[in-house]
Amino acid sequence: MKRTNSIVSLKLTAILSFALMACGNGTTTNHTMTNDGNEHQMGQSTEKEMSGDAAMEMNQNQDVTQLINDYLSLKDALVKDDTEEASKASEKLAASASTFDAGMMGASKQTEISSMLEVIQANSERISAGKIKEQRNHFERVSQDFAELLQMTGSDRTLYQQYCPMYDSNKGGVWLSDSKEIRNPLFGSSMLTCGSVTETFSLQQ
Repeated sequence: MKRTNSIVSLKLTAILSFALMACGNGTTTNHTMTNDGNEHQMGQSTEKEMSGDAAMEMNQNQDVTQLINDYLSLKDALVKDDTEEASKASEKLAASASTFDAGMMGASKQTEISSMLEVIQANSERISAGKIKEQRNHFERVSQDFAELLQMTGSDRTLYQQYCPMYDSNKGGVWLSDSKEIRNPLFGSSMLTCGSVTETFSLQQ
C-alpha cells in the first residue's frame, strides 16, 4: 500500500512540475505580447513621422496653390484689359513668389526653383508699375518661367499652356489657363480668341 502511495505521489509531483513549466511558458508568451506592444508603439511613432511629411506636403501644396491662384487672377485681369486689377494681382503674385518655400521641394530642385521664383517676382513687380502693353510683355515672360516652374513643382489642378502666334510681331507668346477655352491675355479684347492649346499640365506631375 505504501508503494502504491509513493507511485501516486511521484505522479502528482510530475504533474505539478509539468504545470509549473506550462506557467513558465505562459510568462514567455506574455513577454512576446509585450514586445508586440512595443512594436505597435514603434508603429505609432512611424505614423507620426508620416503625419509630419504629410503636413510638409500640405504646406508645399498650399504654396503651389496660392501661386497658381494669383497667376490666374493676373491672367484674367489682362483678358479684361483691366490695368488696375492686373496691377493688384501682380502684387499678390510677387508676394506669393517671395514667400514660396522652395526648401520643401528637395535639395536637388531648390536652387533652380528659387531662381525661377526670383524672376517671377521681379517681372510681377514690373507689371504692377506698368501700363497695359508693358504689363502684357512682363506677363508673357512670367508665363514662360511659370510653365518651367510647374514642371518641377507639379500642379494642384489641370492647366493648359496656350500659344498665340501673332503676339510680339508674330514671334508668338504663351500663357497658362485652367480652361481649354481661349481667352487671350496678351491681346485682350482686341484679339480675344487668338491662340491654341499646346501643352497640358496634369494634376501633381
